[in-house]
Order: sequence, then structure tokens, then C-alpha cells
Amino acid sequence: MRTIERRRASVSQGLVINMQNELMNKMRATVAALPLANLVEAFELTNAKQGEEVPVVRGVLMDELEARAPAAFEAWMDCSDPALMDLPSRFFTATR
Repeated sequence: MRTIERRRASVSQGLVINMQNELMNKMRATVAALPLANLVEAFELTNAKQGEEVPVVRGVLMDELEARAPAAFEAWMDCSDPALMDLPSRFFTATR
């Protein structure tokens, strides 16, 4: 009986991981289609959000920002001013 329960748990876990991967791929595709200004705005809108999904969303947005404008992304990441750390619009000039 325990073997069957373990198999079911393993299958269930595999399905959950597969669904999470599908959702991440859909989110990445959606983000990739956004103009740069919308990416920056979306990131800044997460400043007022709470929840376990916020770091995931921010990570996807940051990956796309880095891919599109590596120099601006690096300047943003190198910033030591706490007031600017959540404001990528100060670094991505196409959004001004």
C-alpha cells in the first residue's frame, strides 16, 4: 500500500512541477512581448505588492530587462542608493 501511495505522490509532484514550468514559460513569453517601458512599469508596480509570487514575477521581469538592455541593467544592479533600487525607470532611458 505504501508503494502505491509513494507512486501517487511522485506522480502528483511531477504534475505540479510540469504545471509550474508551463506557467513560467507562458509568463516569460508574455513578458518578452512587452515593450521596454511596460517591463519597467510592471517591475515598479510590484513595489506595492506582497505575496510569494512577487519575487518570481520580479525575477522574470529582471531577466528580460537584462536581456534587452545589459548596460542599463548592470548600472541598476550596481546602484547603492536604496531609494533607486526599486526604480529601474531611472536606469532604462527608453522609458523616460
